[in-house]
Amino acid sequence: MTETKNAALDATNIENGVELKSVGRAALPCSEYDSITGNGVISRALSGCREPVTAEELACILGVDDRRVITRMVQHERLHGAPICASCDAERPGFYLARRPEELDRYLRSLDRRIRAVSSTFRALEATRDAWCGQMRLDEGGTDDGK
Repeated sequence: MTETKNAALDATNIENGVELKSVGRAALPCSEYDSITGNGVISRALSGCREPVTAEELACILGVDDRRVITRMVQHERLHGAPICASCDAERPGFYLARRPEELDRYLRSLDRRIRAVSSTFRALEATRDAWCGQMRLDEGGTDDGK
């Protein structure tokens, strides 16, 4: 992680009071999000950053061992109103907060393209499965002489 990004995250965490909750043996950041105040651990951690922050970087800053936990926290905050976007840029991947409606619109268009691509793949594979099942039924109804 760049020193600038690390310093920005550290300052944001101190300034915004990122909380840690102890869950079992692991300390997990509190992932509550208040859409009125814009308070959430991930959102607060991203609020001072000018460039995207990877899940690995967020996990390190928040003291989480598993980046999948970060992904679940991001999803939770998004579902409760946080404008958290993800950069698909290979040179600058990571999460960031949309600061203007235009930024959120750009991310929504990106999500829509991915939804359409996955849906197209789903339909093609579903058709392949149906074709296989149709063929199997014909094979299963063959003659008793083993041919």
